[in-house]
Amino acid sequence: LKSIGYIYDFQHKDLPGMFSKYEINLRNDLFLKILKTNNYIFVNSNYVKIKIKKYFNSFGNKIIKIPFLPYIEKNTKKKNFNELKKKYGIKKNFFIICNNFWKHKNHNLAFKAFDQFLKNYPNYQLVCTGGFTDSRHPKYFKTLNKRYHKIIREKKILILGIIPKDDQICLLKNSKVVIQPTSYEGGPGGFSAYEAISNNKNLLLSDIHVNKEVKGKKIFFFKNNSSNQLLKKLIFINNKKEKKIDNKNIHNNSKTNKTKLGNFLYNLIKKTI
Repeated sequence: LKSIGYIYDFQHKDLPGMFSKYEINLRNDLFLKILKTNNYIFVNSNYVKIKIKKYFNSFGNKIIKIPFLPYIEKNTKKKNFNELKKKYGIKKNFFIICNNFWKHKNHNLAFKAFDQFLKNYPNYQLVCTGGFTDSRHPKYFKTLNKRYHKIIREKKILILGIIPKDDQICLLKNSKVVIQPTSYEGGPGGFSAYEAISNNKNLLLSDIHVNKEVKGKKIFFFKNNSSNQLLKKLIFINNKKEKKIDNKNIHNNSKTNKTKLGNFLYNLIKKTI
């Protein structure tokens, strides 16, 4: 039986301090098994493709990268933003982070920068969606809550947890900026970057290597792990004038991207028949 495998990232190689020796060995064994037992392997980025060639040199000819082609999901229901504001306690202009609270997603950096931002722009909120559990760092969320207790208690930072997808997309569309402070990804920018670009939103993105593969017109990079740079970019985006959005253009680009991605996947599957 011909088959296609998937390798997501090499976080255990790049950030070994976040894994136990057991987990590192487990992932190494799993990836080798995937490479040996599948005809093709697809990956989300050139970054991961390069890593596979580095660590498993003999399998380079099997690797196929998925093109970066963000598109809007048609099955997302339109939500009333004013109703969601009441539901989630959103009262002001806001930025949004749509990540689980995993340590490598770097909420701490964003919270630190936003805390400084509030000193000059107090009428803002930072909205966070995503799960609270990091199995490798179970105390991380609790530590964040303790460190930024004051601005969380004052509802300057709103931690919503996992919310319905339709709600999350509506909030993202109505945010001033989508922030992606991540210090590690297997695919360019992660899903929140994908959604931000699909909806033509301002995207503030850490400048880690894999994120440089992101393509879009409203992307602003900041130096990885620099809260000061993130703060400066937040101020810059907040003060710049927005151009009128051509919704028809967004829809057409999204439709084109979806078609291209469909053709790519069709041809990939066809290779295994």
